[in-house]
Order: sequence, then structure tokens, then C-alpha cells
Amino acid sequence: MGVVLQKSEEVEVLKLVGAMDACESSQLKKLLLEVLHSGKRIGVDMEAMTYLDITCIQLLYALQQEAQRTGTSLELLAGPREEVLQTLKDVGMGGVWFAAARGAGGRG
Repeated sequence: MGVVLQKSEEVEVLKLVGAMDACESSQLKKLLLEVLHSGKRIGVDMEAMTYLDITCIQLLYALQQEAQRTGTSLELLAGPREEVLQTLKDVGMGGVWFAAARGAGGRG
């Protein structure tokens, strides 16, 4: 469970796995800062994620804001599972960049 960072010459891919809760938020924050400072494109894969708490939602939202501010390319490679999407909608966060259908490949 947690966040896996997959690096290549062109892109840094964050793969979120399992339950992303407050216990995982410090690791997520550390890796988000790392990928933002890499100067590379950022991809996010949420397909294997089963839960997302508000702290992690805020960090992912901040990632989008900072990517826009710095002109960093940010892409959702695979969206979250339906139950996670429903939770986002239930808490009024259905419009965030990562609330796309599973495997959607949308851009943030």
C-alpha cells in the first residue's frame, strides 16, 4: 500500500496503491515535491487505489495547482475505481482533476 514512483528520462509516474489515508500522506507529499522539482512530465495512476482521504485529496489538488503555476505537464494515466469516484462525489469533490473514470487517461 502507498505510493510507488516510477521514473524514466521523460516522465515521473506516481502510482497510488491501496488505501491512501493520513498515514500515507507524508510519503505522498514527499514524492509530490520530488516529481514537481524533477522538471519532467508527471503521470498519475490511481487504478489500484481503494480509498482516498481528505488529506491526500488536498495534496493531489495542490499538485495540480503547482503544476499549472510552473507549467509542468500533469496527466491522469488511470482514474480511480468507481467506489472512490463515488466518495469524491459524495464529499463535493467530483470536479477535481483526478475524479475521472477509471482508465480515462484524462489530462489535469
